[in-house]
Amino acid sequence: MDVLLLFGLITFLPFFLLFRFIFPEQFTQIAIFFYNPDTRIGLIVTILFLYLWLKYHKKHKKRKYDYLEDLSLIEGRVNAQTYHFNYYIDTKEGANFTVFVDGKCGYDFMLKFENRFEKFLKKISLAYECQSEDKHFDDTIYILSDDKLLCDDLKSDDLLRKTIFKLFWFLKIKGYKVKFLRYYDGRLILNAIYNGKVDDDTYKEIEALSKESASLMQKIIAQLPDKVKQNNRIYREKTSWAINVIIALFSALIFNGSVKLFIDSWDSFFLPRLLDRYAFIVPSLEITALFLALYSLFCFFYFYKSSRLALALFIGLTLGSAGVFLTAVTGLKEIDIYLDNSQPYTRVEQVTHKYARKGRNTAWFVTFSKLGEIRVPPSFYHSINIKNDFVTIQIKKGYLNVPWIYKIKNIKRNK
Repeated sequence: MDVLLLFGLITFLPFFLLFRFIFPEQFTQIAIFFYNPDTRIGLIVTILFLYLWLKYHKKHKKRKYDYLEDLSLIEGRVNAQTYHFNYYIDTKEGANFTVFVDGKCGYDFMLKFENRFEKFLKKISLAYECQSEDKHFDDTIYILSDDKLLCDDLKSDDLLRKTIFKLFWFLKIKGYKVKFLRYYDGRLILNAIYNGKVDDDTYKEIEALSKESASLMQKIIAQLPDKVKQNNRIYREKTSWAINVIIALFSALIFNGSVKLFIDSWDSFFLPRLLDRYAFIVPSLEITALFLALYSLFCFFYFYKSSRLALALFIGLTLGSAGVFLTAVTGLKEIDIYLDNSQPYTRVEQVTHKYARKGRNTAWFVTFSKLGEIRVPPSFYHSINIKNDFVTIQIKKGYLNVPWIYKIKNIKRNK
């Protein structure tokens, strides 16, 4: 994790708690900033481009780890070289550990056990994977890389293939499955998981496995040709860079939609409000389905004959569909409301019921004769009486022809 991200977490949480509970009015003003689409989207786009720029210009600093990683990393030595590892042990979920070994900054690949979907894409010639011409190796290990130099080295270097295979099989015999062996940011990173029963000796076992794994990882690094880039800039393959951009974009869409839905759930923002809260669910699902179709076509063209085709499709089906759906639901609502220039019409409704749902945070609800139950701010809740109160509701047509409530005003009627 980068220093900037750590600094953001350290500063954000105290300010969030301070404003939320001590200065609620100021906190509401900040929420309004994120509620308005022009300011929220502008901020998210700025953060997105800043993240990608920092990622692109990142340089490899040997044996320099991020501050947050240092809190969990354990340092060890093997073959007179330093390595780091961390672990997680849970009596119900099992255990896993990750080993970090400093290497060269000219590589960007991932090795993993090949799954059925990847085999299928290879069989129908949609995905390309470097073949080492060692059938046992090729049928077991999937190589996420389009690096020709790496592929040539795997073909010609029998010792490199045997060392990689030994690392995977050595851990499998011990009951640990290698989730990935990744060369990233100038480091070779191994992650292995264990789903069996854990006990008091599990940590000692992980410590010993980490040491043995680090030794094999050092041998793998030593066998790779040295192709350090100028100024030690982190090397990214073209398709790997595209994956980074896609993940950043989809994450921004998820963040945008989640923030808007979260703020919409507050009673302070009960207006403006759609008459039918779920009017854009079906259109959003249709937009998401159309996006997945177009995104799949993009992947088949851009990642054609690439080892990362399956990964790109998986990201689209998960992060992509979630991000597009959340943004479509909130975006259609904002288009319907903020681009609407129609004149409001008024209708009168009677208050039939009201109640407060008490808990950690009290919520106030009012039921109207036609509109039904809605959540309202406490000021509005306490200003009405269920016996003789009527309200005027001003409604606008909506830019997308979905009516929305512009204003609710309480009117008193004498008995």
